[in-house]
Amino acid sequence: MRVDFSKGEVCIIGDLMLDRYYFGSVSRISPEAPVPVVKVSKIFDTLGGAGNVAHNCSRLGARVRVIGTLGRDGNGALVRRLCARNHIGLSALPSGNQTITKTRVIGERQQIVRIDFEEDLQHWPADGTTLAAAKKTVARHCRQSPVAAVVLSDYGKGFCSPELTSFVIKEARKRNIPVIVDPKGHRWEKYRGASVVTPNVKELSEIAGMPIKNDDDEIAAQARKVRSRYGFQALLVTRSEKGMTLVNENGAEHFPTQAREVFDVSGAGDTVVAALAACLANRYPLREAVTIANKAAGVVVGKIGTAPIELGELRAALDKKHNPKLLDARTLVQRCARERQNGKKIVFTNGCFDILHRGHVHLFEEAKRLGNVLVVALNSDRSAKAINAESDRAHLVAAIDAVDYVTVFGGKTPLGLIKRIRPDVIVKGGNYRKDEVLGREFAGKTAVIPHLAGYSTKEITRKICGK
Repeated sequence: MRVDFSKGEVCIIGDLMLDRYYFGSVSRISPEAPVPVVKVSKIFDTLGGAGNVAHNCSRLGARVRVIGTLGRDGNGALVRRLCARNHIGLSALPSGNQTITKTRVIGERQQIVRIDFEEDLQHWPADGTTLAAAKKTVARHCRQSPVAAVVLSDYGKGFCSPELTSFVIKEARKRNIPVIVDPKGHRWEKYRGASVVTPNVKELSEIAGMPIKNDDDEIAAQARKVRSRYGFQALLVTRSEKGMTLVNENGAEHFPTQAREVFDVSGAGDTVVAALAACLANRYPLREAVTIANKAAGVVVGKIGTAPIELGELRAALDKKHNPKLLDARTLVQRCARERQNGKKIVFTNGCFDILHRGHVHLFEEAKRLGNVLVVALNSDRSAKAINAESDRAHLVAAIDAVDYVTVFGGKTPLGLIKRIRPDVIVKGGNYRKDEVLGREFAGKTAVIPHLAGYSTKEITRKICGK
């Protein structure tokens, strides 16, 4: 499914945060207390809270602006830089407090602890002048014709006050702009009249005033009551392993989960809201938007940390015939960057790989032993004479267990791709000297794996031709 989110602009209003990750290995228990010792190998900063919703929207190709508060501190400056780097418009009002920062320590792909740095903003804004400034900023952007959807990303930190939230919904409804709300807390009256509200089961239970089982009929029944009570056009309940339930004027519909493997649910709700907003901003029908958002959530829970959805990943997930190992160059570069953030070592090799044989399998298996993720880049039909078409060659190589990702490069050489990926190890098979391997200057290490004796494409074609 060829989705496109480039036309309508999404305006996100909510609590801005910085998410910081410490990745490392665990090999012993501390002698000071019964806790693991994490040897940190990488520190990674990304946008959190409303910023993560904006990051997801941007990665999906949507035009996006985020409005919130930031402290006048180093982390606030970092959030500004991250927004600029990810092509996110930012309107930040000064909070007078430190920038909210959530720090997570990850050891061996497992989150060990989260450390929050924040001050109580529940009484923000402290004066009418600040609230007036927030309203003016929101109104100005809602009046701009490109704004086609508004998101209220409420993390309960104070920015989405009842006064501001009600104002936003009224302004948007005047202009027939849909408002998607990611709710928090018990004060849902402030969301009255919103287009779509996206609680999880726990949040729905809290507003219903009773524990709700994650059961189709019970979820639908309680969602109907809440929708009617607050005048929402629709309620979309996210239900973890049970998927999602949409309740609107047409009744209730259940969408089974699309996740194949779950590593980390951090930020999955943000991805649902972002995909939903991007769809509605580009005039996708609500049911289709929910289907797309459900697919997007299934992708991000297979990642570690608050990682955004990529447009290429979403398109691949929506294409049932697509092999998840086959990636275009842009998506591959992004995927490799994320794998490296998660502590993985990237191994790269390239070639035509026209008539696959045991020697090729040997090369891939030996290359994989040099790292964690093996990338194979194939010559396109334009850059090499081959018996099999590039799509056929790509699918055959992807079928080999040792291979993680396959891409096709269009030029005479994959030098540009190597420069963008900067693999930890670059591998070539045959009788090359290491100083002859193309792109070695952009890799951490170069390795040459000798041919497996008795196996070569040249020998196979000779036999076929009867020579």
